[in-house]
Amino acid sequence: MTVRSSTPAPWTSSSRSFAYIRGALTDLTTENTPLIRGLRRGQHTFDGIIRTADTAGFGPGVQIESPTIERVVVHHVRPRDEEP
Repeated sequence: MTVRSSTPAPWTSSSRSFAYIRGALTDLTTENTPLIRGLRRGQHTFDGIIRTADTAGFGPGVQIESPTIERVVVHHVRPRDEEP
């Protein structure tokens, strides 16, 4: 007998709350930088995790996509802002 629940798995609910973001360093502003969890800056680009409710704080030049569980975990354990 298989029992199925109509309640979504915890990861499903969490994945809707967060988004993976990446873009050029020029897309970062003093207003949107604090919205990024586990910010990782490269020589020309950045990436991190944001709440889906915060996507409006970023311009059209960034890429926003559904995160993998690995990305959420990695970016949540990073310091608030990691410099290269």
